[in-house]
Amino acid sequence: LHTIGQSVQGRPILMGHLPARSRGVVDADRDDSDRATPPPAVLVAGNLHGVEWIGALSALAVARAWRTYNRGSTEHGLDDVDLLVAPCLNPDGYAATEAYNHHVKRDDGSHDGSHDGSHDGSIKALRTNAQGVDLNRNFPRPGVDGDNGWAPPAFLQVSGSSDSRRATYRGEAPFSEPESRAVDDVLARFRPRAVLSFHSFMGSLIPPKVHTWREARTYRRLCWAFRRGQTTCFYPTLMFAPLDVLTGELEDHAHHVYGAWSLTVELFPVWQSIRQHRRAPSLFARFNPSDPKPIVDDAVGGAFAYLAAAVAEAPPR
Repeated sequence: LHTIGQSVQGRPILMGHLPARSRGVVDADRDDSDRATPPPAVLVAGNLHGVEWIGALSALAVARAWRTYNRGSTEHGLDDVDLLVAPCLNPDGYAATEAYNHHVKRDDGSHDGSHDGSHDGSIKALRTNAQGVDLNRNFPRPGVDGDNGWAPPAFLQVSGSSDSRRATYRGEAPFSEPESRAVDDVLARFRPRAVLSFHSFMGSLIPPKVHTWREARTYRRLCWAFRRGQTTCFYPTLMFAPLDVLTGELEDHAHHVYGAWSLTVELFPVWQSIRQHRRAPSLFARFNPSDPKPIVDDAVGGAFAYLAAAVAEAPPR
């Protein structure tokens, strides 16, 4: 178990390291640079946005299922792969969500008796870190961000906003937040072959912006692989090559800077959220299923299918 950094409020950011079977037990502080052919690593992460607890549950479920999927069999192509799992990259946002959940109305309309009006349940408060920064917009945009390149076009708020009041506020500069720096440190140290980042609640697969048709076709195949691993709900691919843009998200950074196949998975489709609560009693209830098991099971199956397919591919560069 690694402590890969600390949040703004000093909470540890934890990452589990489950080694390839060929390695046996690993030392968290050991330098493997002297290995002739170190096994490839894959990174599974969740909760860059604090309210999206289903992402953390799914990342933890991947870790729990690792031995089942990796028990001396090459069926999934992951027998000689190191698994890195960081289930909660935004522990302050997670904690803010937990604090707010103790103060919202119950489904029957009653209060828990302790609501004092001081807990903010807005998307801005629960999505971001303790400094109000959307961590998934705090990564640099490769080839875009420079001395004058940080501001996105006014119409393209998905790239992050310079307005600190917005839920997509990207921060003062790339890597201004300790949480995003911790993720970058992991990418730099382990150089994962593939990255998977769990979010909620669009029910879709989002690759990074790519610059070649070869990469676009590869991501189509990798997304198909993820869907083949699902059993309940099949997520569509949201990719608009060559019209896509760099957004300051983790998948762009991991792909373009570290040469990893990288995918954002938006769990819990919006239609399921609306079916669960036409009028959700809280933001948490909108972004997270009341019965997480089928969503998590789909996430685990899709994750292993995607990771095996990504490891089998030649790196993007």
